[in-house]
Amino acid sequence: MRASKAFVEQVKRLGIRRVYGNPGSTEMPLLREVVEGNLNYILSLHDGISVAMAEGEFLYSGKPTLVNLHTVNGLGNSIAYIYTALKDRSSIVITAGQQDTRHIFHDPILYADIKRIAEPVVKLSLEPYNAEDLPKYLIRAYKVSLTPPFGPVFLSLPQNFMNEEIEEGFSEDFSIRVNMGARDGEVELVAKEINESRNPAIIAGFEVDVFNAHDELVQLAEKLNCPVFAEPRASRAPFDSSHNLFYGTLQPSISSINSSLLDNDLILIIGASIVLYPYEKGKLLYGKEVIELTSDPEEAGKRVWKTFLCDLGEFLRKLNQMVKKREKRGRRNKKEESEGEIQRALRAILKSSGQRAIFDEVTSLTQEIRQYIGYKPGKYFSNIARTSHLGWALPSSIGYSIAGGKALAIIGDGSFNFSPQSLWTARKYNVDVKVIVIDNKGYGILRNYAKGNYEEVVNADFINPVTDIEKISEAYGVESLSTDLKGVQKGIDWMFKDSEVKLLRIEIEKEIKKLL
Repeated sequence: MRASKAFVEQVKRLGIRRVYGNPGSTEMPLLREVVEGNLNYILSLHDGISVAMAEGEFLYSGKPTLVNLHTVNGLGNSIAYIYTALKDRSSIVITAGQQDTRHIFHDPILYADIKRIAEPVVKLSLEPYNAEDLPKYLIRAYKVSLTPPFGPVFLSLPQNFMNEEIEEGFSEDFSIRVNMGARDGEVELVAKEINESRNPAIIAGFEVDVFNAHDELVQLAEKLNCPVFAEPRASRAPFDSSHNLFYGTLQPSISSINSSLLDNDLILIIGASIVLYPYEKGKLLYGKEVIELTSDPEEAGKRVWKTFLCDLGEFLRKLNQMVKKREKRGRRNKKEESEGEIQRALRAILKSSGQRAIFDEVTSLTQEIRQYIGYKPGKYFSNIARTSHLGWALPSSIGYSIAGGKALAIIGDGSFNFSPQSLWTARKYNVDVKVIVIDNKGYGILRNYAKGNYEEVVNADFINPVTDIEKISEAYGVESLSTDLKGVQKGIDWMFKDSEVKLLRIEIEKEIKKLL
């Protein structure tokens, strides 16, 4: 059996039914087997976009996905997307064709040490030494991607190895089961500190969604009757924002976080990453007792407070049996805020979006999106705090929809211009994805940051690019409509009246406000 055929057969045994990519000559041995082996090849018009689409499928299914890149060129085009998958903790097996090893001495075109190039942005980078090991390396990549913290694994596929004949032989048991557990003694210690505290608060983070520990966290919050905050700019839904104990999303600022938690003596950080930007002098959570629960060894080593590396769900289930129920206390008065046109538009979008997953990439309005559209468990995704890589949300929402979900990408015009080619794939495969582009005519977040910090840059042309979004959309075969804030409801009705791929451009004022 050809090694390439054995490789694809093992792919199918792993339950993978799609491969995302943009084809090249060094990938032909694999592509031949994809066609003959009845795998679905999802074509993107840019290599990096294929990685984001594969991540979108992972966010829907929770199972590793497969990408095939075109050797060093495709890998180079995809680095930022792979890095985003690493920081998002998304399990993806990323392959790339490698030149025929028999003439590498001559430094042929398309050759580079792609295994080494990939190393900084993946959990593990692999390249087999012989054809026989190709299917085994695939299983290794798959297993490593599913070992916490989840993440992408790179596998180089030398062209000549893929064409060699090897003995048949597949692994029937390729499963991996990870249970980090929760030691009773450690749970008792945490419960004791909670029970002795005066006024605890919870900071919930992305891991709650990754490991689906929502029910356990809600039970803990209700038993303690304590406020729950979302980690700064959460990448996934840490807590249902419609719950009456949800107090909002923390800002990525030491002074703001300290102010929000001023009255609380014990801070429980549950599966959260405390992102800070930009630099601000001060001590985070100074004078507070802080306990962190995490399933992520990298997060566990970041801070100097008490940390317990554990299975979040199991730890919370045990903890809920040990903590004392507290009396309900009056909720602090919420600051009344007058709603403007943007806030009313976001409420209208929420009302019409139904159960669609939200992919948020409007950096200058992300706090408003989180407040007025909110978090739904398993239905909110953003990379603004993880890498702030523009161009991720649109292709990821398409991959989510290809896998069977329904998605709504809410992105800025700056974000749109990084990956408009994604629309072609959405149209080709007729996926049920809706796209809203909030057009503030340039990089609003940079204008806001420059205001008060770098005034000379505020009106520079290089942070104020303007493009014709409707024409670009229609060039890729996607119907589009433009409106201002006054006509938002009409545009929303047009967008959601059917399941076709559609793009709604909402023009807003080029507002410049000081950021932090």
